[in-house]
Amino acid sequence: MSVWENFWNIIWWLFYVWAFFAFLWALFVVFGDLFRDDKLSGWWKATWVIFLAFVPLLSLLLYLIARGKGMTERSMERARKTRKPRMRTSAGSLQRVQVRRYPKPGLFWTPEPSVLMSST
Repeated sequence: MSVWENFWNIIWWLFYVWAFFAFLWALFVVFGDLFRDDKLSGWWKATWVIFLAFVPLLSLLLYLIARGKGMTERSMERARKTRKPRMRTSAGSLQRVQVRRYPKPGLFWTPEPSVLMSST
């Protein structure tokens, strides 16, 4: 076996491992979207789960084709819902703080903790 033949075997092996993990990631994303969707009935969810269990690659592709746009919309809505309260609380807690300039702490002078904590 030559070096190049071994090299291409390693490249193919890396591609197979990458494809396997990409497939698992897509499968978990589809399962997550499937169970987060409120509009889909329980029977349809069960049907999708059965198809994903027995014919995973074909049903994964069908799910992405049939419900891909809805996945994007639900994901964006979920991100929008989680982002708004955080923006409101962080924007509401902003205060104007006056910065005082103190000499650098050295051998003879260190500021008191109460002086550092006071805000004017």
